[in-house]
Amino acid sequence: MNREPEDKLAAWTEQSLRQLPPLRAPASLMPAVLAAIQRQAQLVWYHRPWLKWPRSLQILSFAVLALLMTLVGWALSHPSIANAPGALAQEAGARTGFITTLAETLGRAVVLLLRQLSTPVVAGLVAMVATAYFACVGLGTAMWRVASGRRLA
Repeated sequence: MNREPEDKLAAWTEQSLRQLPPLRAPASLMPAVLAAIQRQAQLVWYHRPWLKWPRSLQILSFAVLALLMTLVGWALSHPSIANAPGALAQEAGARTGFITTLAETLGRAVVLLLRQLSTPVVAGLVAMVATAYFACVGLGTAMWRVASGRRLA
């Protein structure tokens, strides 16, 4: 492969950029940055991002959230506690039975489908799902690093 045109372009670009005068920041930039830093430092702790809260309050808020989610999950799993008068509790139980039946039916359909397919097809499907999963994880990690300002070394 001929890299000569690329090398010439790179040399010309570097030469052109070196001939430019150095850029100066506007005089108003430094006071504006310092004022923004001071405004951020004067924010009350609960107006700051959660990761900037004091560590003890982060732990406490996480514990409260975990407790709240646990209580909601427990209440949803016990419809008679959530609504003691009979009609709504029975309706919730009927919905739970429907969801269970639906999940069992779908599970059996997937098993039946997998039995009908050949092993290479199943392996290909599993590989496609795994590849999509790891691509999403990798892309999410890259986006998080870009958003947080960390370098992708």
